[in-house]
Amino acid sequence: MAKILLYYKYVTISHPQEIVAWQKALCAALDLKGRILIAKEGINGTLGGSADSLEIYKKTMLAHPLFKKIDFKENDGDIAYFPRLRVVERNEIVTMGVDPEKITAQQSGKHLTPRQAHKFLQSKPDDLVILDTRNQVESAIGTFKDAITPPLQHFRDYPAFIDQNLDTFKNKQVFMFCTGGVRCERASAYLKSKGVTKEVYQLEGGIHRYIEQFPDGFFRGKNYVFDGRIAVKANDDILGKCALCPAACDEYNNCLNADCNKHFICCDACVVKYNYTCGSTCFELVKNNQVRLRPLYRKTSINASNELREKTIMNTQTTSHQQQPSPRLIQENIPLKDKNWFQTGGPARYFAEPTNAQEFAQALDFARTQQLPIFVLGQGANILISDEGFDGLVIRPQLTQITHVIHNDEVLVHAGAGVTMDALIEYCLTHNILGLEEFSGIPGTVGGSVYINLHYFQFLLEQFLLDAQVINHLDSTVKNVTPAWFNFGYNQSTLLAQEYYLISATFRLKKATDLEVAFARGRRVEIIRHRAARYPNKNTCGSFFRNFYPEEVAEFIAGTDKKLIFVAYYLDKIGVKGVLSVGDAVVSHQHANMLVNKGNATSTDLITLARTMQELVQKQFGIVPQPECQLVGFKECPLL
Repeated sequence: MAKILLYYKYVTISHPQEIVAWQKALCAALDLKGRILIAKEGINGTLGGSADSLEIYKKTMLAHPLFKKIDFKENDGDIAYFPRLRVVERNEIVTMGVDPEKITAQQSGKHLTPRQAHKFLQSKPDDLVILDTRNQVESAIGTFKDAITPPLQHFRDYPAFIDQNLDTFKNKQVFMFCTGGVRCERASAYLKSKGVTKEVYQLEGGIHRYIEQFPDGFFRGKNYVFDGRIAVKANDDILGKCALCPAACDEYNNCLNADCNKHFICCDACVVKYNYTCGSTCFELVKNNQVRLRPLYRKTSINASNELREKTIMNTQTTSHQQQPSPRLIQENIPLKDKNWFQTGGPARYFAEPTNAQEFAQALDFARTQQLPIFVLGQGANILISDEGFDGLVIRPQLTQITHVIHNDEVLVHAGAGVTMDALIEYCLTHNILGLEEFSGIPGTVGGSVYINLHYFQFLLEQFLLDAQVINHLDSTVKNVTPAWFNFGYNQSTLLAQEYYLISATFRLKKATDLEVAFARGRRVEIIRHRAARYPNKNTCGSFFRNFYPEEVAEFIAGTDKKLIFVAYYLDKIGVKGVLSVGDAVVSHQHANMLVNKGNATSTDLITLARTMQELVQKQFGIVPQPECQLVGFKECPLL
């Protein structure tokens, strides 16, 4: 399991460059990524890596005479949040812009533990001033009740703010806080040096430690952090407001226009309405292809040669399927609740996990002999299974081989139907191959992704598909097909008819330089960060309803001749997000088109909730959302 580690220590370091070299070697040996700032006044680090590696790192640090008694703060996380390691020497470990020899951490205010601070705030003396030492971006989505939130752009603006507002702190007790405590060490010392306060206190361990003990305490909202997570939720309070409309919101986004790159709060409805841009100006620039998209990303068309195709694509073949399936292949009465993201549904009457095309054919033969319906299961990310289960054969392919062939700038990547998209993307980046990283963070297998023509904004999986192998459920023959055979559309392909099932696919991608891969990894981190922050990542199927077709709606996107087809827009308007529920089935507070099982919901609960949403949209707009989520095992469609 990956972890995120935060720490700092103010301690005199006589030779910072030696510590820099040591830290680089130590982190490289442990495969840790992140940022470490080292100065003569101390060390300040944020690292990501495996739990075992970080445990070794901590023990090594604590054994060093300079770094004993460091307060390490840990969170579960993803190594993708840290694309590289950066260890640098600085004048200050947090830039306040004041000589660290004149204002030192040894002059800091009195430390209050989270429990002491909580008790102090409960008593709230009449002469108490609560001061947020962070910048406006951070305080906009979370802060302590009744705190002063200075209009700081950077921490180096803090001294000027104090100098200009000394009367605010005159004869007062001041309680200040920051993310993890490092800024308050010298911030409190600077305020004390002015000699106007009764007393200066600082929160030991910062917001991070406080919300661990008091998630529903005096701190409200989210704690902004400086890695791919962007923010850590403390409680359900939403302090921020969308920059593009009056909606309450606390999700940050960066403008898709790379020349703008504005970091701003934006609600889901405005994200889809303005396509990840900060407003109408950038929206038009992006729409008309007048600017670079953030980050720099280029997609190159590749013309594969016949020689490469012959090396990579297997010839059309007929698989021998007269053998009886092995006892291991076909299992009975297997639970499906633990095999789908909703974590609901009954068992499969029969279940098979073929590891090659021959076993896949044997499973199909068994279903034909027994006259059983068939359902092919991937990661279970876009399905809802009936509480009664599936009265037939569920096939979950375990064809997980990945190979590739490179010729000049042409790359053909061949992947089995059971390969997860995340594993495929990581394989490609590891081998300096680009193209599929736009689909980062979307759960699913190659089989399921081709089945629905996986999409992320303007990117469609069909754009990269060169060839595929499919197996016919009537006679178990395997044949090669081209992209045209799939008749792709939005959430559409020939596979939806379930006459053929995917065995493998070959993607036509681009060979890349190390620099291009670095850009792509940065993009991957940003996409994963965005999905983790904006969408629920467990006990959900993702988007439950598909977007509307243009002919189904009458409303247009502001300032354009394009129809407003985004179903999330209409669901936001009816006010169901985070509010509507049936038992433990709820509409996510993060996204109005995502239903979540809070723990004990049944599939019936989720269906009732979805149908209620359909009825509300129909009543207000005269249109009915249709499911993108595949309904499995239901005897008849339970929705409108």
